[in-house]
Amino acid sequence: MGTNNIDFRILQILKDLFDFEGKSNLHTICQADVKDWDSIGHIRLMLAIEQEFGIKIPLENAVQLSCVGNIVDYIQQKIN
Repeated sequence: MGTNNIDFRILQILKDLFDFEGKSNLHTICQADVKDWDSIGHIRLMLAIEQEFGIKIPLENAVQLSCVGNIVDYIQQKIN
């Protein structure tokens, strides 16, 4: 699966969960940049990603996925 497809799907999740309006460089967006991406929001985000991509994200990995670039890289590794 290409990075652009993953980016699009992550952007849609961010919009759905946080009413996020996209930035030009999605990969540089981190938790502090998105209103409502707090600890509960992070759990909701991880669950939405698991459902969208059909993967499981162990807790030890989930806590490290606080930037979109890291999330995209992680998804690529899990589905390839």
